[in-house]
Amino acid sequence: MPAPRKAGVDWAAARLAFAQGRSLTWIGKRWGVSRQAVAQRRDADGWTRDDAAVGAEDRRVARTR
Repeated sequence: MPAPRKAGVDWAAARLAFAQGRSLTWIGKRWGVSRQAVAQRRDADGWTRDDAAVGAEDRRVARTR
């Protein structure tokens, strides 16, 4: 089943927060989605805690939040 696509969620910033060690619960509360929605997105997109794929642009976007 594909990950839910809630409009208005900054998934790039959420991915960066996950890579930096934030919990699924924290990320869900921050962006107004359930912990399960974050977990589904993590699994569907293959997020990791030390995600080298999180680029400089994602870091810049996350800093503006």
